[in-house]
Order: sequence, then structure tokens, then C-alpha cells
Amino acid sequence: MVIISVRYRTKPCLRDAFVKALANERIAERTRTEPGNLAYEFSLPVGEEDTVCLLERWESADALLPHPQQPHFLRLQELKAQFVAETDLQRYNASPL
Repeated sequence: MVIISVRYRTKPCLRDAFVKALANERIAERTRTEPGNLAYEFSLPVGEEDTVCLLERWESADALLPHPQQPHFLRLQELKAQFVAETDLQRYNASPL
């Protein structure tokens, strides 16, 4: 399993607009339909007004390979250019205990 944790720091005062754009474009819903996707959830951390978090889980590294070519992923890149100042991504390879 591959787990990806992303923290988007939005440009000042643009978090709500970014969240609205993500919802309007149905980024999470579309990603969840990809083969091998187990979870794709955005969240808003308490006390961090310019931050949006994303947690992704994929069955395998192979399942994740087609994701960057998907139209909704490419649209997310456009939204990031418009709303996001900084992205911090952590990727983990996990196996059952």
C-alpha cells in the first residue's frame, strides 16, 4: 500500500476559494473512482487558516502510476497554481503488520 500525505499552504486568504474549487471540480470524488484508490480525503486542520490537508491511500505503487495523467489530477495542478503557495508531500510505502 502507498500512503501520501499532502499539506497545501494556500496563498493568503484563499483557502476557502481553493476548497470550493476542489469541491466544484469534484477532485476527490473523481480520484476515488480510479482503480486501486482506497482513500482520497481533503481536510482542514484546526488553527491553520491557510492550510488544506490531503490523505491518499493506494493499493500499490503500480495502482498510483496512471494517476498523474488523469484529467482531474491535471485540473488540480491548475488549481494549485492559482491558489497554493507551497506544497509539502510525504509518501510512505506501507505493509500490513
